[in-house]
Amino acid sequence: MNANLAGRVGSTLSGGPDLTIYTAADTAARLRHALQSGEALDLDLSDVEDIDTAGLQLLLQLRRTAQQTGRAIRFSSPSPAVQDIVQLLNLHDFFGWTQPEREDDALQGATP
Repeated sequence: MNANLAGRVGSTLSGGPDLTIYTAADTAARLRHALQSGEALDLDLSDVEDIDTAGLQLLLQLRRTAQQTGRAIRFSSPSPAVQDIVQLLNLHDFFGWTQPEREDDALQGATP
C-alpha cells in the first residue's frame, strides 16, 4: 500500500492486532525490513487490540532507528490500547501526538 509522507511515497503497514512479547520478534523483523527499504513508513496502529511493554519497546526502538538513519516514519491512528499505554507513560511527545484532554482533569476543581 502507498502513502504520502512529507512528499515521499512510502509504505503503510498494519501494527496489530497484537503488539506483545509473543509477536514482537516477527513484527520487529517485518518493520525493520520495511524501514530498510528507504521509503517513508506509515505504521497504522488502529487495529492494535493488545500491547504490552515488549510492543511499546518495539515502537520506541523503531522510532529511534528511523531518527538515527534519517528515515521518515509516522505512527497513525493509534487504537485505544495504544493511546492508553502512551498516556500512562506520558510518551505523546515522543510519538508526535497531542495529549488528549482527560475528563478527570476537568473534575479536579469540582466540589463533591
